[in-house]
Amino acid sequence: PTFGMSGIAVVSAANLISSTEGMCADRKKFLWLLENSGKQQGMVLQFASAQLCEDEECVLKSVQRTGCALKFAKPLMRASRKVVLEAVRQDGMALEFASSDLRADRSIVLEALKTSGEALVHAAPKFWADPEVVLAAVEKHPSVLRFAAEELLADRDFMLRAVQLAGSAIVSASRELRGDRELALEAVKRDGRVLGSLPAELRADRAVVMEAIKQDGMALQFASPSLCANKSFVLEAVRNDGSALSRASLDLRQDPEVVLAAIKQDGRAIEYALQQLHSNRKFALAAVKSYGRALCSVAARFRSDYEIVMHAVRRDGMVLAVASLELRSDRNIVEYAVKQNGLALQFASQKLRGDDALVELAVSNNPLARLYTTKNPAPFTMAWNQAPKRSLSPGKAWSKPLHQPL
Repeated sequence: PTFGMSGIAVVSAANLISSTEGMCADRKKFLWLLENSGKQQGMVLQFASAQLCEDEECVLKSVQRTGCALKFAKPLMRASRKVVLEAVRQDGMALEFASSDLRADRSIVLEALKTSGEALVHAAPKFWADPEVVLAAVEKHPSVLRFAAEELLADRDFMLRAVQLAGSAIVSASRELRGDRELALEAVKRDGRVLGSLPAELRADRAVVMEAIKQDGMALQFASPSLCANKSFVLEAVRNDGSALSRASLDLRQDPEVVLAAIKQDGRAIEYALQQLHSNRKFALAAVKSYGRALCSVAARFRSDYEIVMHAVRRDGMVLAVASLELRSDRNIVEYAVKQNGLALQFASQKLRGDDALVELAVSNNPLARLYTTKNPAPFTMAWNQAPKRSLSPGKAWSKPLHQPL
């Protein structure tokens, strides 16, 4: 390949460096490649000569594109404050390859944490007990709190600040602080599902559980059995997430008000209602208005109900597949179905699959719908049907074009 601005081969810088003899040590060509390659091509530093790997300009330009290219720099560069600072600004995890002195530099560590909270793992151990450093990491990646010093995890003021940044931080708190009601309230306001990591007494605490299910309805699964049987709590949960109905008590899964609230939020929740409600038209209609495929879960007789099927296909045209034969022959029903999903044409009656207007509507939604029309077979089907039937043995027949009869 040439290195002029015109006619250059379009290949990656890594391939050029690794495959072109003598390029590894050519500083001018190396810098040119870095300038004219993508932002992730800094890793080409691994193919550079030892001399280039301790050249400040070459290393700087590499880490500015890919911070972790610092891994291939020589020790002198990995101990350079200027180089390391550029590397961690691009990717905080590049801190792993910095010299031990710079991994103990507070400003370098804080800069790394701005792009990656997990970089705390590579910082000097002394920072695991530094409240400000650890909080900066938690803000980006809460799970790194598990690397914090034990004294911080047992410090109430620190943990309060941590859970205010990320509710899941309470999971790493000391056993005593996980039972702190104020901390628990702050945590579940930000992440309802951390309720599952709290002690039993807090999972039975009305205020804590209410805050949790307001944030995430499915947090109900971690509440005490008595609260899962409390109508006001279950109503709050299912209004937030209909699928929380699956965690309610059996009595409430047949309560009309609770079930209706759940399926209005998410029609799929009808699957968790007791079977007797599947035959209730009011619930079936509410379910398909929210989730078309709920038509598959309600009583079979509703598959012949015009209004219910119409609402279902408007939400999901493919549920035409389970509608009654009579409704699959209804032009209005099929029109709404193919408008929502052209492939629903395959479930229409044979007569409607040959209706020009419906076919056009279906194909405009999805060109593959043409496969299912009875009037206009797909082009490849027509080609096969119209192709000349002849022997596959070599001979005169092969000399004629396929479109000409033998």
